[in-house]
Amino acid sequence: HAAAEMTAGPIETEEVSVFGTETAAETDEPGSVYPEFHYTGEDPYLETIWVYFQENYGQYYEKTDISVPSFLILDEDDSDPDDIKVWGVFSLFNYDVEGKTLLNLSGGDYPGLVHLKADGDSYEVTGIDLVEDGMDYSSSVNQIFGEKEGLAEKFWNSDEKQEEARADFLKMYIRDNNLDIDAYQDYGWDPVPLK
Repeated sequence: HAAAEMTAGPIETEEVSVFGTETAAETDEPGSVYPEFHYTGEDPYLETIWVYFQENYGQYYEKTDISVPSFLILDEDDSDPDDIKVWGVFSLFNYDVEGKTLLNLSGGDYPGLVHLKADGDSYEVTGIDLVEDGMDYSSSVNQIFGEKEGLAEKFWNSDEKQEEARADFLKMYIRDNNLDIDAYQDYGWDPVPLK
């Protein structure tokens, strides 16, 4: 199933954009006229994490009008600037715009631990430990999130908080780009208001 959503293209030496970073006017093919998402909140690591996920996982999804992440940060440890740790549920959502509604066409959840390194005022992702699928899901959750007391339990009880984070990231995108969008909708579900 996942392979059907992937798109293949030639390998080129030039820089290739992902997630609709070019507008239709900048390319010869149809594309998004909507601006690219940028994290503008308070957390100093999330824009770097977004770029990492966009570059490393965004390529596996078909191009849509808008791509906006939803990052639910469960904990952070910046005691070692060479190994800053950010535990969370890192989700990617890809939407097409229909009227004033964002229609969710694809996406994925990537719960785990992101490792970053401080480089002056910026950060670099140096690694990521993702929760495994299938039979090893529970044990890998406990391994990754069990490093800090109570963190695994926080993860297991985070569904509602994940939806709140999703709405917050969408509201940030809409506000920052002054868009006339007032809801998002998953396939088979009613629209969820964003105002």
